[in-house]
Amino acid sequence: MRQVAREVNHDSAGKQTPALYGLLLEEFALVPGAAPRRIASEPPSTLSTDVALEAWELVKNSNNPADFDEFAKQFPASDHAPLAKLRAAQIRRTTQSSAAAPEVPSIPPVIHFCQSWCNTLTLQGGAYVRTSGGPDNGSTMVIRVEKFTRESVVMHRSDYGNFAREAELTGRISDDGNSIVEGVTGTAPFRLTWGTALDSIPGGGKAPPNLFK
Repeated sequence: MRQVAREVNHDSAGKQTPALYGLLLEEFALVPGAAPRRIASEPPSTLSTDVALEAWELVKNSNNPADFDEFAKQFPASDHAPLAKLRAAQIRRTTQSSAAAPEVPSIPPVIHFCQSWCNTLTLQGGAYVRTSGGPDNGSTMVIRVEKFTRESVVMHRSDYGNFAREAELTGRISDDGNSIVEGVTGTAPFRLTWGTALDSIPGGGKAPPNLFK
């Protein structure tokens, strides 16, 4: 409008000046010699900072990744939006890791163990101790569990007395979860059972006929 007013004033040789209230034909400064300054209007914010902060207070301790997804979607300009995306990803990774963690089988209280002879052992103070079996009644057999997972079982056998020996037993848990399969000590095979499969091999001092054929 200022330019239009200038043109009218010029064309009328200064005889006409449009009566626009509050309009000045020239820019001016209140301080002599100072350049005129234009004040730019700020675009209205679509979401207030206060609302974003209140929303963050509500979701920041959540364990649901969807809450952080929604916050990042609703408040993309918030300083907390990147953190919300990070928290959502962390929670999902943790949930997936927990779901994928293999089940740890419990160590049975009683086992039957057969190699050159069959024995019954009970869990006592964190180790299996022979309670019956074998012709070598002057010795004691102790089996300590070092690793017990479905994929890998590692045990250490110690015999004390007349037939002293040390040996490592390795294998894996069967699909039904009641025995050791692929069990070996050195190069010699062994059988070990518990639970519903306990009596599928002898215990209590019996020889193991045809168990390893």
